[in-house]
Amino acid sequence: MKWLGLVLLVLAANLGGVAEATAEEPRAEARIVAPSIDPNASCKVCHEDVLQNRKLLTDSDAHAKVDCIECHVGRRFNPHLPPELEDETAILAGDFKGYLDKSPEVIAGCVDCHEDEVAAWRKSVHGAGPLNDDGVRRAGCVDCHGAMHAVTPTSQAKRQIAARCISCHEFEEGEAGPASPYVADTYRETVHGKMLALGNDKAAGCGDCHTGHDIYPSDDPRSSVYPANRAETCRNCHKDATDSFTAAISHQPHTIDANFWAWTVALAFSILTLGTISMLLIHLLLDLYNAGRNVVGRGSHPEHGPADAPVAADDEIQRFDGHIRIQHAIMIVSFVTLAVTGWPMKSASVGASNTFAQFLGGQATLALSHRIAGVMLMGVSVYHLIYLFLRWRRGQLSLEMVPGPKDITDLIGNVLYYMGVRKERPRFGDFTYYEKFDYWAIFWGVPLMAATGLMLWFPEATARLLPGAFLTLAFIAHSDEALLAALAIFLWHFYNQHLRPAVFPMSWVWLTGRIKAEALYDEHRLAYEQAYGRTPPGAPAREQAWHQHPVWSFVALAVILVAAILVVGLDVSSVRSQIAQLSASPAEMEVPIAESEASGIIGAGHKGFDQWNTCMDCHNKARYEDGKEHFPHKLHFEEEDIDDNCESCHESVIHEKITTDTSGCYKKCHDEDEFGLEKAE
Repeated sequence: MKWLGLVLLVLAANLGGVAEATAEEPRAEARIVAPSIDPNASCKVCHEDVLQNRKLLTDSDAHAKVDCIECHVGRRFNPHLPPELEDETAILAGDFKGYLDKSPEVIAGCVDCHEDEVAAWRKSVHGAGPLNDDGVRRAGCVDCHGAMHAVTPTSQAKRQIAARCISCHEFEEGEAGPASPYVADTYRETVHGKMLALGNDKAAGCGDCHTGHDIYPSDDPRSSVYPANRAETCRNCHKDATDSFTAAISHQPHTIDANFWAWTVALAFSILTLGTISMLLIHLLLDLYNAGRNVVGRGSHPEHGPADAPVAADDEIQRFDGHIRIQHAIMIVSFVTLAVTGWPMKSASVGASNTFAQFLGGQATLALSHRIAGVMLMGVSVYHLIYLFLRWRRGQLSLEMVPGPKDITDLIGNVLYYMGVRKERPRFGDFTYYEKFDYWAIFWGVPLMAATGLMLWFPEATARLLPGAFLTLAFIAHSDEALLAALAIFLWHFYNQHLRPAVFPMSWVWLTGRIKAEALYDEHRLAYEQAYGRTPPGAPAREQAWHQHPVWSFVALAVILVAAILVVGLDVSSVRSQIAQLSASPAEMEVPIAESEASGIIGAGHKGFDQWNTCMDCHNKARYEDGKEHFPHKLHFEEEDIDDNCESCHESVIHEKITTDTSGCYKKCHDEDEFGLEKAE
């Protein structure tokens, strides 16, 4: 039995040694392998910044409750080893290689939760491979949904997704691209693109028409925008959509080859707007030039008649009745409202349109206000026609407002007077040629704006009565005529009635219905002479107020000009910023990583974080203390001029296998054969 006792003694000794070794050896790694109730505890060692950022984005993070390992499939406790993937996941990761520069297994991990979406995507034009026939990169999950750690729920991210679509689909004609080079620009100019740009997430984004994942070329019968399928797609939002209705929305540019009628209408309005506004500005500048000559040369006071003149200069004469003033007031309210609420839609991608729209209550509120103002404008127009009809029935309707040959001669004579060629101004009747221009511009503009506005308000009904292409023409005409009307009113009419030196700060006729005798004599000489003869009005009973001096007109114009230049400058700056944003890569468009209180990995190569302490989280100081007497750690960390920087030698070893290659020593610091080491090949 002695031998049995000896064997037991040896076994006990060996087991004791094993137990001692087991108790001491893993102590250095106990922090890593110890179980934790936090499934992300190991990841936090190096990636605290990512997790911290996700906490800040909890309200808008679609993956807020998803653990790291659910996406980063195959990762184990050792961060230096590549992921261990199961066969099926490895195949998927291989298929996804090229869609994600690093860690393609992350997209493979999407399959676990989004199997149907990934399956649809793999069959689509985007999932046919990372590059198309022209070498252009196709879109993967992160290209559309954004950086993996900041994926926003689709319901909250329609504008962002549309911007990411544009970032790929916007390129110059002749360059290699994923589709037509006109896709981005044409979408921005549609009513859908404008509404979405102004923050209305109910507007159709790219995915509403082209679907989210099973996207096919438009000539593929499986595509949602295949001609035979378009009406059904449109009915998701427009229940009464017909095949004719679908013709109103396309990515065809308004060129002479692609859309002749749209090109023609757009060109006609461009010529009309440019020509009209140019002529009005020339007339305005000539009037300013003449006013300046009068102020400098003859003073600010016109000639006055004798003391026994029929009227004094500041006597007021009735010019308009109450109906005209009410109509004008309603028109002011409706027109200004239309201009204010319509401008963001006209310039949805320019400057502060979105901020302005949100300030006024959002795009939906603007649309409602715009329609109410449109009904007001149509109503006051009907009111005016009834007023004219009743005056005609009573024999009180004057035809002075009808243009005639005299208006042409008055225009020529007035321009010559402004230029100093003629000494006297033409003698106008009840209405000048520029007042007639204002009046008849309304008769041209209101019916056009009303007709096109109603067509756009009820597009399905319009498409049942007319070809759908008429909706496109109506959109162009409504938008461009609105621009022309706004420029004419705010540049021309506003100047004539408010900023012109002869009337500054304002003509009060539109409020009181009365005009001063002096103004009637200057502006409507024939009308004055018919009532009071050729004797000019006598001197005013009161001296001219200081603020009515013509010089203040020039001051006001200068202030407005400076303000306009500043606004345009801000708009141009904003446009450049938007262009840069839309051309950025999806990763650049995301919310930047939040600064973390803990150390974290930032960028490629992990530069910019506390590498010593981060490495020591796993390679703890106990292990370093044990090995610091060994080369090369002893040499590097004993010299004061050497930074405690693991990456100086190990470079980017995170998630990569550590090698014993010493070639980096010779590339950076040491000569060949220094310290007796052989140079690694």
